Amino acid sequence: MLTLSVSPAFAQSSVTLYGIVDGGLVYKTNADAGGHSVTAFGAGTEQASRFGFDASEALGQGWFATMKLENGFFISNGQIINSGILFNRGSTVGLKNAGYGWLQLGRNWIPFHDSLSLLDVANFGNFGTLSNLSYQNLSATRSGLTGAGFYWANNSARYTTPNIHGFVASALYSFGGTAGDFQNRSLYSALAHYQAGNLLIVGSYFSAKDPSGLTNKVVSRAFTAGVKYEFASTVTASLALVNFKDPATGDNQTFYTLGTRYQATPALAFIGDYIHLQNERNSHGNGDLFKIALNYSLSKRTLLYADAGYTRNSSQGTLGVQNTAPVGLPGANQTALAIGITSKF
Repeated sequence: MLTLSVSPAFAQSSVTLYGIVDGGLVYKTNADAGGHSVTAFGAGTEQASRFGFDASEALGQGWFATMKLENGFFISNGQIINSGILFNRGSTVGLKNAGYGWLQLGRNWIPFHDSLSLLDVANFGNFGTLSNLSYQNLSATRSGLTGAGFYWANNSARYTTPNIHGFVASALYSFGGTAGDFQNRSLYSALAHYQAGNLLIVGSYFSAKDPSGLTNKVVSRAFTAGVKYEFASTVTASLALVNFKDPATGDNQTFYTLGTRYQATPALAFIGDYIHLQNERNSHGNGDLFKIALNYSLSKRTLLYADAGYTRNSSQGTLGVQNTAPVGLPGANQTALAIGITSKF
């Protein structure tokens, strides 16, 4: 992480360059519609590779101007994730004050995403974590709202309150961008979380209209309710309930999650995740995900990881181990193994 500071007479500002580079090897069964297994180089197996710029300028009287730009890329070939969007992982400008809160404008992180990230015990990675939920629910796969549609919102305004005795709330509205129609392609989301000592309580809501703009129908509603507790300096556990609905089709899915993390030494951590997918409309679409992982820190910047995951699907279930990759054919189970390295700067 590189930080540059500029200190003219009227203001103090800083710009931070930061990033993550992740790569490894992945083995998966039932990786395609033919039921074939695959062994491949994994770009972003644990964390999406990215770089970004985070800037802040002191304006006086406790006010700061803020800016953040973040780009995701594939380490395997250097290509940008979501080709055509340079800063696909967010681009915002805003004003911040410890007493009044934070207003951010642009391509914002959605509060619903933050609720999952706060509750996750495995660094919200790409292998068998709460990140799977946004990509593998039916309201995403059938409505045109991709998994990333639960993460970032274009043309949006987001406000986050100050921390008031452990309570923080955030709300976002995306204007959609259709001329003459304030509602078309719009979405909104809200988040509230409360920290009391070692206990974190989180709740959020999400609602999005047809991203194609062809209709003004709501195609996805979702909510999160969960808790995370640090039992000691070495043990953390979380419980969450996450529901996705598509009012246009009637699809309704609930995910029940349990996550645990044991920090055996300052360098070594063991992680376990369990996710149960309950298809409220069709029990044949149910599924279960089991994941264990070992993380070993070579330094503050560099991490070695080894992951093992297994999904057990009902006859029409498609739950997969990796977040953006459902199982190759309905009803198939999947075993996945991954090893790799993550380096931060």
